Amino acid sequence: MKIDKDTILIKRIVNTEDKTYIRYAFIRFEQGWSFSQGAINIFDDKGKQYQYKGGQSSGKVWGQDGLINTDRIDEGVKYIILKLEWYDRKSEMKISLGKEGENNEAK
Repeated sequence: MKIDKDTILIKRIVNTEDKTYIRYAFIRFEQGWSFSQGAINIFDDKGKQYQYKGGQSSGKVWGQDGLINTDRIDEGVKYIILKLEWYDRKSEMKISLGKEGENNEAK
């Protein structure tokens, strides 16, 4: 997902019994603003919105690595849509969900 000249990469999505974790990297091209995990809203292919439950991040010279914690994504969901709204910035990313245990990072 591009935001101005910066990029958000989704590295991994993990479902546990009661939560979903989304691991991301925020790669900053320009200094001057930081990324807020709460600016991302998560929807599934049926239109259901998942509640943001918190997260964590660690700053890096190039940006930040982080983890978003949300309600567990329902069984049978084929894809999720991440919608970013941060001040005047808006973007959206559709992510296909593979089978359990399947590595689809290269897709």
